[in-house]
Amino acid sequence: RIAGARLAIMSTSVMTANSDTDYLRELKAANPQMLTAVYGSHPTFQPEATLEKGVDFAIQREPEWVIRDLARALNDNDMVTARAVQGTVSRDDNGEVIKNKRYAYIEDLDQIPPLNVNFLPKGVDYFNPIVKNLPYITVSSSHGCPAKCSYCTAPFFHGTRTRFQSAGKVVEDVGYYLENGMKEIYFRDETFTADRQRVFDICAGIEQRGYKFSWICNARVDTVDFEMLKAMKKAGCHLIKFGAESGNQEVLDAVKKGITLEQTREAFKWCNEVGIATHGHFMVGMPGETYDTMEETLDLAI
Repeated sequence: RIAGARLAIMSTSVMTANSDTDYLRELKAANPQMLTAVYGSHPTFQPEATLEKGVDFAIQREPEWVIRDLARALNDNDMVTARAVQGTVSRDDNGEVIKNKRYAYIEDLDQIPPLNVNFLPKGVDYFNPIVKNLPYITVSSSHGCPAKCSYCTAPFFHGTRTRFQSAGKVVEDVGYYLENGMKEIYFRDETFTADRQRVFDICAGIEQRGYKFSWICNARVDTVDFEMLKAMKKAGCHLIKFGAESGNQEVLDAVKKGITLEQTREAFKWCNEVGIATHGHFMVGMPGETYDTMEETLDLAI
């Protein structure tokens, strides 16, 4: 399948960088003419270390237009232009690192087309334990998060201002995915519910078009309310992932989480009442953590 391919692009993370780049080296062994590019948190924050793993291009921050420009340059067999694409870090013919200026943040997310699902292999459904209906697809309808949690990469990866696709664009893309066989969508936005009115507009658009599908999203407990959750449930949302993080308020405050334990309990209670399942994220070992605060986190999770 990779015979004749000029470029392989992969999303990677700090946790998977070694296994991902091992796989890319296997592909290059099978097709030595092919170049490789990775994007995500690891190449954003450790681009030189990423290159040391045998990758040709490390892409920093938001990848959409960087990948577009890189692919166009390579399609023209223009390595000089490819190595000069903003947002990339690579090496010249002498092995010297070329670190270009980072690409500007994308202002109009409506310009980003839906993912071409026709490139996916036929008859292969990607598994995810929280997904209810296969095949499913992961998409992002916004960049950034309004919160300022001290442990999170989002402000450095997407900037300090949240940008959104319009509700109309989101609904339009949903239609494309459903027409092409998808049965569930996971909105991987940092905080899908950050713009309350947009959520209501998306839910209304889904209903008006009669789209029948299940979906998942990420949210903060301080960005949802009972009326919003009812609208989301009616529009097909079956699960929300919340970052609860800790059962101790002082620990939450120390990492600038910006939520209260009462907000967490309320959000989970509301979801239970409207029939939306919840997936809670918790962390231990944050600043100020003790055995007692970890016990409080365990109690909250239960």
